[in-house]
Amino acid sequence: MELSYEELKRKAILSTFVKVPVTFLVGVTIAHTVLNNQLPSLVDLSPYLGGVYIGTTCAWFFRSEENHVARERRRQTKKSKKSNVRIVLENSVAILIIFILLLLLSRYV
Repeated sequence: MELSYEELKRKAILSTFVKVPVTFLVGVTIAHTVLNNQLPSLVDLSPYLGGVYIGTTCAWFFRSEENHVARERRRQTKKSKKSNVRIVLENSVAILIIFILLLLLSRYV
């Protein structure tokens, strides 16, 4: 499935400004919860959210549009070669490893 330039650009924008900050905040929330045994407040998360959006905006402006589209095209090509079972398995293993590392870290901190 070959996507047009505009579709790839739209997916790159979505990935940069939605998926990256959400992924980062979920990771920070999980780490904070494991280490402190409580969910962080919005006040605790606001500096991270601001930093992520400043960083992603700077990264977007310092790279050319062609680079973003080429990167998204590579990502879509790589994604199309994987089966759904493989994607679920890889993500599950990654989440499990991160959770175990955070649990180990919480015991030694």
